[in-house]
Amino acid sequence: MFIFTVHHDVNTYMPLQLIRSEDKIRDIDFNGTRCGKSWIPLQVKLVHEHPLVLGDFMRLETVLGVLVCNRKALECLLPHLQHDMEVLPLAVVNHDDNCYLINSLNVIDCLDEANSKIRRFTTSQRILAVEEYAFIESRMHNSLLFKVPQLATSTIFCNGDFKRIVQENKLTGLEFRRL
Repeated sequence: MFIFTVHHDVNTYMPLQLIRSEDKIRDIDFNGTRCGKSWIPLQVKLVHEHPLVLGDFMRLETVLGVLVCNRKALECLLPHLQHDMEVLPLAVVNHDDNCYLINSLNVIDCLDEANSKIRRFTTSQRILAVEEYAFIESRMHNSLLFKVPQLATSTIFCNGDFKRIVQENKLTGLEFRRL
């Protein structure tokens, strides 16, 4: 089974930016738990920087561990991920299309720390970076999109089926790095 990390293509596609610095999205840990009951759609704007173009997926500046997409991408993903993600609306002030923050709820304890090459913080021993990943595949249950508890607020993983869905639907704005 091939596993990939999912990243926004920041060199080709426009990002979104929070309009009000007082919006407290940084206080929310997108760690696989729902936050919709307290969610108030954040006001964001597309950052128009030449030569960047509008993609189906966009990076929300300063926010890690989430995907942001337009309605087209959301409609392609929903049939496959409706139980594994929380859809949170964003209010885009300078564009007509709606955008959505995708909070991945599928957190699987499948990182094989003993066989991964990991750098840790010296004081807390928490993971600083994973240089080479190893997974316990029997725990993954063919999950399309998931996080691991050790990196739940920063890294999104997918399998080849998720990558195929994105590519077959010609969705733009993501990069996949094979592990």
